[in-house]
Amino acid sequence: MPTIGGMAMSAKNKNAQWVVTANDLLLGDVVYLNPQTVWTRHLQEAMLLEQREPAEDLANQLRRQSKSVVGIDVIAMTPASGAISPQTLREKLRQSGPSIDYTKAVTRPNPAAGENANVSLR
Repeated sequence: MPTIGGMAMSAKNKNAQWVVTANDLLLGDVVYLNPQTVWTRHLQEAMLLEQREPAEDLANQLRRQSKSVVGIDVIAMTPASGAISPQTLREKLRQSGPSIDYTKAVTRPNPAAGENANVSLR
C-alpha cells in the first residue's frame, strides 16, 4: 500500500486532491483556504492541492501564524463534474453544519414571564 509521510494511504485517497480547513474563532464556521490564502466559508472556493505534503507544509505554517482560526487540518477531496466534495463522513458533516437546531436546544429565562435568570445550587 502506498504511504504518505509514513502513513498508509487508502485507495480512496490515492487520486484525492487536498484542501486546508479550519474553524473560524469568531463565528465558529468551518472555513477553507482559498488560492489567495484567505479563509472562505465556501468549499467550492477552496484552493486544491494535488499532493498532500505541500498541503501539510502550508497547514503547519498557518498553525504557527494564524490567530483567527483553530483546528487547522488537511482533508482529502474528490473532484467531480466541476465541483469538489469531502471524502470522509466527518468532513461531509462539518460542511453541512450543525445537525440540530441549537437555537431551540437552549432556552433562556423570560423575566417578563416571571422566570428568574439566577441559578440556585440549593
